[in-house]
Amino acid sequence: MLRKLFLSSFAFTLSFSVWANDAFFEGASALDKGDTQSAITLFKQAASEGHDIAPYTLGVLYEKGEGVKQDFYQAKIWYSKAVDKGHRGARARLPIIESKIAALEEGN
Repeated sequence: MLRKLFLSSFAFTLSFSVWANDAFFEGASALDKGDTQSAITLFKQAASEGHDIAPYTLGVLYEKGEGVKQDFYQAKIWYSKAVDKGHRGARARLPIIESKIAALEEGN
């Protein structure tokens, strides 16, 4: 269900993406099919090629623990990269993930 919600949430944004490369769309297709590991690899490739939505997508996957071990530190890294690309959703998520990290660190 998370995959369907996630894919539908950025479908509109995809049409406005400046960098619509194959790796990102292949990653989205893999995610839709439940192949999260392939999706992550492809999203990382797309991010390294300058895709603006791929780092945000990776941030969400790491924050939620979808197909990977939940890792707020990795989520912060990917959200930060997306913010650098001008992604507004990442800008909104970044302070949330930072507060989750702060709460974790206070608990240790």
